[in-house]
Amino acid sequence: MNGKGLEVGGCTSQDTCLISIVLCSSEVKGMVRLDASFILMMIAGRLAGFFMPVSATIGDSLTEKKGRMNVGKKDFRYICYPYMRESQSTVDFEIRTDSLATRIGQASSLTEGTVREDLLYLCEMAYHLNGSVRGEMAISLQDLERLSDLYDTYVNEVEEEIRTFLLPQGCYAATVLHTCRSEAKKSVRALHKVSLEQKVDNLLFKYAHLLANVLFVMAVYVNKCEGVKEIPFISKSYGLSISGKGE
Repeated sequence: MNGKGLEVGGCTSQDTCLISIVLCSSEVKGMVRLDASFILMMIAGRLAGFFMPVSATIGDSLTEKKGRMNVGKKDFRYICYPYMRESQSTVDFEIRTDSLATRIGQASSLTEGTVREDLLYLCEMAYHLNGSVRGEMAISLQDLERLSDLYDTYVNEVEEEIRTFLLPQGCYAATVLHTCRSEAKKSVRALHKVSLEQKVDNLLFKYAHLLANVLFVMAVYVNKCEGVKEIPFISKSYGLSISGKGE
């Protein structure tokens, strides 16, 4: 076999079938005996898209030590996200929106009924927002319109409460939703930094801004449902209360 690859011989008649493998990489040459079940696992993993190419993985990463295979630098258990060393801001946006989706998922576990269903939908959409910079655009105008309708629905329920800036307090579900709102704002900021390096569709900005505002009014709505009174905040810096709608 030419280049990097594997030459597979026959297996023995022993209980554990062993396969002789010739390592043909430039770094490692010789014979290594591997359990056939391990080879099958590697091939199955490759077909599922979870492993490096079999030849590269075995040729570069595996050594036999004390009767078992030790996996080296290309074992994905030691990689939580493959783009961590990028200098571009895209990876920061992706990490931030992952945090946003995680928080929305947490909030959904604290709510019931329509609110929970809306949050599970928003959790999914946060991940679509996440992938829309590096990958294909996954946010459509219809998605924005649906989010806008959701905003109107909750605003109609808490219109009186959100006339002023509010402290992020209340029942536990509401405080988690306020955290979600804050994470969404951070996502907007991360998206802005991406836009300084590459072109970003304005639809993504609109969606991220609106998502933050939807999460705010949902937090107020949850407090209202739980009978928790909102506490207005009067700024000493600006001398007046600020409308909470644009939190």
